Amino acid sequence: MDRPLKLVQGSLALLILRAVSQRPLHGYGIMAWIRAIGGEELELEEGALYHALHRLDRKALIKGEWRRSPDTGRKAKFYSLTKKGVEQLAEETAQWEGYIRLLQRVMAPG
Repeated sequence: MDRPLKLVQGSLALLILRAVSQRPLHGYGIMAWIRAIGGEELELEEGALYHALHRLDRKALIKGEWRRSPDTGRKAKFYSLTKKGVEQLAEETAQWEGYIRLLQRVMAPG
């Protein structure tokens, strides 16, 4: 691929919800998880991540808790899914899977 893909609108929230569904993560941990999955193919700006985290927190889809990071010993805000976040993740996952199936049909040859 010549250049990194820009995130499709709404996909960053889904990536964050998926990342913290595994275990509580701080912002840097979420960024590292997304980059590990997307590699150099995905363009993600740190500012966009933190803006999305605050938005998801305000919507009560995730909750943040201050604790010491095992990596650095510094205090960091660790995010985890709320019950509402679990439901939203399931709903958005189903929507994206449907969208992907539709695009595959549209883009299929012939």
